[in-house]
Amino acid sequence: MERPGNEVAMTSSELTVLNLLGSGLSTARIAASLGVTTCAVEACKRGIYRKLGVVSQAHAVARAISLGFFDHHRPLPDSGRTRPEVVVVHARPGACRDRVAETILACGQSFAVLRDSTGAHWLQWRRGTLAAVLIDPDPGDWQLPARLGAPTLVVCSVPPDLAAVGEAVRHGARALVWREDVPEDLCGMLSLMCRGYFTMTALCLDAFTAGIATHPPELTARERDVLDSIALGHTIGQTARRLGITAKTVESVQARLFLRLGARTRSEALIISHRLGLVDRSRAAGP
Repeated sequence: MERPGNEVAMTSSELTVLNLLGSGLSTARIAASLGVTTCAVEACKRGIYRKLGVVSQAHAVARAISLGFFDHHRPLPDSGRTRPEVVVVHARPGACRDRVAETILACGQSFAVLRDSTGAHWLQWRRGTLAAVLIDPDPGDWQLPARLGAPTLVVCSVPPDLAAVGEAVRHGARALVWREDVPEDLCGMLSLMCRGYFTMTALCLDAFTAGIATHPPELTARERDVLDSIALGHTIGQTARRLGITAKTVESVQARLFLRLGARTRSEALIISHRLGLVDRSRAAGP
């Protein structure tokens, strides 16, 4: 499988693992979520590293960003379509899930409702485009669209705040809609998402812009230097030599950077920074 616009061809398994690496998951957690052995995940990682010409997880994510693998605005493979072939609704039972299902059905859109990811194996073998709908997703729920390589629309059952919107954006959601707007806006937003747009309803946008205006992600010059170095795939030692500071200082700055971004690993910091526009694709790791 080859992503449009990229020179690097990835198998579906490699794309799934690459997305999960970008979410900051360890090899053990990826293996557990996919139901495979850690040896299988390591073998897949070696294939990814070889194709990207890198030697570490952070460098792989940086290189993938530079090639556009994590661009949430990228159109679906069949960009001529105005809707996905199948919409996968992943949510726990409740009134909000019923409203979403009824709305999709009224649009004449094919869909499947899953309570968890265990029933999604058959979808990985289905031809055609997929889209995922998550309702109030927990951290583990994001593994499903990553496994399917599907663009994601998030439905919020309560008025969202900055944290909820930011979490969805950081995980690559292309569309956000509040429960009350589902009947009127859901199908149109699925169509826009299928054509490569990023969209959210007014309430979600208000929460996001108000929160950003109140708490903008401002980085110091040194934090930006370290972030740029991470984006180039440098190790802590290489960053220290590049900036003319000690490795301990780099670790200290990196810890502050992670705190500001809400990240736990270098890979996750890169993805969050990319989503927030703090990392320029053209400056991310080259070959």
